[in-house]
Amino acid sequence: MIDDAPLLDRSARSAARLDWRAESSSTNQDLVSAAADPDWPDLSVIATDRQTAGRGRLDRTWTTPAGSGLAVSVLLRPAVPIDRLGWIPLIAGLAVARAADSLIPGADVAVKWPNDVLVGGRKLSGILSELTADGSVVVGAGINTAATPDELPGDAATSLAIAGATTTEPDAVLSAYLEALVPLYRDFVDAGGDATASGVRAAVTERCSTVGSRIRLEVPGGRVVLGTARGIDADGRLVVQPHDGSGLLPVSAGDVTHVRPDAG
Repeated sequence: MIDDAPLLDRSARSAARLDWRAESSSTNQDLVSAAADPDWPDLSVIATDRQTAGRGRLDRTWTTPAGSGLAVSVLLRPAVPIDRLGWIPLIAGLAVARAADSLIPGADVAVKWPNDVLVGGRKLSGILSELTADGSVVVGAGINTAATPDELPGDAATSLAIAGATTTEPDAVLSAYLEALVPLYRDFVDAGGDATASGVRAAVTERCSTVGSRIRLEVPGGRVVLGTARGIDADGRLVVQPHDGSGLLPVSAGDVTHVRPDAG
């Protein structure tokens, strides 16, 4: 169903079902609520360019003033072990990065573990995945499209328009994202959730600016670790070498800040 929507012909070809909402409080919540309904199959999509009460990681808010961004949530029903689902937000982030590549020629686009996409070191997009009651996954992406500097939270953020995209039109952005996401997701599922065998692990690691960086990591519970990110393991966890000399630390969740070499 596409009511009061921009033309989304290209995007619709990549989705099993595509619903455009003129406004949504949260596309993720809308899709989580719909997930138990069999009328919403694998690769169903809800999208809007006006989100009023979206959530990011760590209960941060993510709202979209009308026309300034794209909030898109995808329902996934992967038949893979539950301990491999940590790859889903990383796959989505890689898909956003590849979409940005196609829309901003020559841009420096990177994935920041676990859920951000950066252009020139500034945040273009954030990812949030949620497990539903029936074991499906809803993965949401918030992409700053036509936002101006005044509409963004400070100098740490950017948009497609600011970065020089050739277009910020909804169908172009949404279709670029879905056309990148679907093959990555299908390769991952076809490999039984084996990110190494599917090539997903190598692709994400290559694009992830966190790997090899000095970081400040705050893990759930408030513990802070200073160290160097050494890689991403088979379950999608960031592997950190703490600077205190302790052993390698695999982390499945946390807030990461990249630390400049001269920042101590």
